[in-house]
Amino acid sequence: MNPKPSTTKTVLRRLLLVMGLVWLLMPLTFVVPWLNSTSPPYFDLTGGLGVFAHFLALTGGGDWAPWIVIGLMLVLVSRPGLSVKRRVLEFLAVGVTLLALQGGGSAVNEFGLKEAVEEPRPHVKHLAAAPSGAGSLLQMDADAFYEMPVAERRAHLCAVSGYAAFDPSSPHCRGAAPATSPRRYCFEDHPDENLHLHPRVCRHWISTTGGFSFPSGHAYSALFLATFFLGMALSFLTGWRLRFFQFLVLPWTVLVAYSRPILRVHSPLDITVGGLLGVVFGVAAFALARAVLKRIGGQE
Repeated sequence: MNPKPSTTKTVLRRLLLVMGLVWLLMPLTFVVPWLNSTSPPYFDLTGGLGVFAHFLALTGGGDWAPWIVIGLMLVLVSRPGLSVKRRVLEFLAVGVTLLALQGGGSAVNEFGLKEAVEEPRPHVKHLAAAPSGAGSLLQMDADAFYEMPVAERRAHLCAVSGYAAFDPSSPHCRGAAPATSPRRYCFEDHPDENLHLHPRVCRHWISTTGGFSFPSGHAYSALFLATFFLGMALSFLTGWRLRFFQFLVLPWTVLVAYSRPILRVHSPLDITVGGLLGVVFGVAAFALARAVLKRIGGQE
């Protein structure tokens, strides 16, 4: 049998305390060098660190993200003491709430704040400032780069990075000619080794040029999901299920956010503001989900 769930007010107090502490880890990227690679000293992104950071990015906002959300929902509704009907109703209620609040917040982030601020991504600014021959490695300044259509931005970065040597059929490359010499990294011909990239990181740099930098969508999504599911876990779960959200989901959230400045696709300010938005929308989603579950027969 499940214990009687805590009231929404009680859970909210605990939730705000925990997620407030988690969010306070975001501004650490301003002052701790090994959490931020958007300025010197730069991380080596040719090896394991770059690949791992890219893996985290995929789990936080890539193709894997929907499956992770479904997995978290299944852990929530798998608790003992529920009928099959109740499990289905809760799964649907949680799913609809997530679609409404996470989707709404993402829209505000992507099409509201980002388009209003129009802040170029750190890696684009880095490439625009990196000397190469008579000009920059990007061959233009960051503002001119963002004036290009999205497909042209990606194709241009694919060409100047040499990524076509690794994946000539990539839709981002649009037929760009592969390099004639064997390569291990993108930007391999550039003398600044800080710009040498593992192909997976290079592909991520290319794909993220579709949008602006501020605030971070990955940080928003990660902290939103952590806030929402921790609230639900504190409400209804015990044992290993509660520990799963406390000791696995919360560290994953922080690592996803940290992967953004490590990969140089977001600044510390981007993840700090994006994470704050995630907590705010996550609290709203939790409160709404609790109200919906009570309405369909849940306990308060």
